[in-house]
Order: sequence, then C-alpha cells, then structure tokens
Amino acid sequence: MSLEQLAGKTILVTGAGGLIGSRITGQLRQLGARAISVCKLDAYPPEVYRERFGIDTFNPDFIVGDIAEPGLMNRVITECDYVIHAAALADVAACTRRPLDAIDSNIIGTQHVLDAVATSTRLQRMVFVSSASVYGNGSPRFVEDAAVSPVSVYGNSKVWGEYQTAAMLGKADHSYAIVRYFSVYGEPQVVKENSHSWVVAWFTMRAALGLPLQLNGGGHQIRDLVHVDDIATGTGTR
Repeated sequence: MSLEQLAGKTILVTGAGGLIGSRITGQLRQLGARAISVCKLDAYPPEVYRERFGIDTFNPDFIVGDIAEPGLMNRVITECDYVIHAAALADVAACTRRPLDAIDSNIIGTQHVLDAVATSTRLQRMVFVSSASVYGNGSPRFVEDAAVSPVSVYGNSKVWGEYQTAAMLGKADHSYAIVRYFSVYGEPQVVKENSHSWVVAWFTMRAALGLPLQLNGGGHQIRDLVHVDDIATGTGTR
C-alpha cells in the first residue's frame, strides 16, 4: 500500500503518545488522514508529552485511555478503516521488573484490540507492532528470517501478540501485517529513568554533558538502528 492511499481514511493508532506513535500520527495527518490516538500517557512526565512529542490532550481525536479497558476498543474501532496497534509496555527492563503490568498491557490489551478488530465490518487492515526482541540475543547477529527465541518478558509478550494476531485474524480472513521494530532513534527522543533503552539518546546526553560513553557488555553487541521517520513511513505502508 502507498501512503497516499491513506488520505481521507480513519486510522486508529494505539500507543500514540510516545516517540514512534506521535510520529506515525503526524505523518498520517500530513497525508490528509484522520488519526485517532489512544494512549495511557504514563511512561513520561506530562511535560514531556506536551513539549517534546506535541501531544494535545484537548484534541477530540486523542483519547487518554487504556486499551485493556472493557469496551473502549469496540467503541473506537467502529469508526476506523485501519488500525496500527503499537500500544505496549515497551521497556524491556520495566517488563522484567513488572511482569504483571507487561501481561496487562501487552497481552490482555492486545486481546481487546484483536477482539474488536475481528468483529469489525468496516476495518480493512490491522498492523501489529512487534519487536526485534522476539529474536532474543541473535546468533551471532539479528537476521530477519531467523526463528524467534525471546529471552525477556517483553520478547515473550511480543511473540504471543504475533501468534495471536495470526491466529485470530487469519482464521477470520481479516487482512493484517506484523512489523518488527529494531532499535529506533531520532529526535525528540529522551532518556527514560531506570531504563537501558534508547542507546542513542543515552550516548548523546552523556556526550552533551561531557561524560564518557558507557558501553555495557564489552561493546561487542550488534544492533540495527532505524530512524523514527523511516519507522513511521514503513509502518504506514504495511
């Protein structure tokens, strides 16, 4: 699908409050699409959402809410032609510390989205946002067609989301796509407290403060870095 085909369409973007979701919705609106956003807005302080990601909670198309809330997805998806499901507890360290929260957001929340999608008569396609974490540590590096081998709570939850999306929507003959994001970077990315994610943001912050760059694990890790603009464009064309 070309991005131009989305003009005039209504697209639900779950998890639309962060770096990636806000960039996706911004691109969609530039194309002339109506982007309906749903996000809990609980990963950053309020000023980060407002000042860095440009989130306007007074916009009637921005819904501050939880995808796991009973009935919310059913109400919203009835208006939509497409769904980009990016909502998740997406911090690997936070999922490890709070596995029940990961289950609530990434599994129960995803099931609510899938239930609503599967019963929609209007929806044309859903995109499920997964992660390179499904590959585990890679051997010796990440290869796109490698078998999944997650080693984290977050990775486990994304594998489940992939299989559940295929199981539910494939059987119902609904159109869907699954995208696996690798390490995303780009302005206005900010460091998350108590998180090892966003390595580019960590490096640039330390460099700006005149601090040495810290490499964990001996610096032998291999990661594919993808700019957030490319992520947004690629997701929109799925």
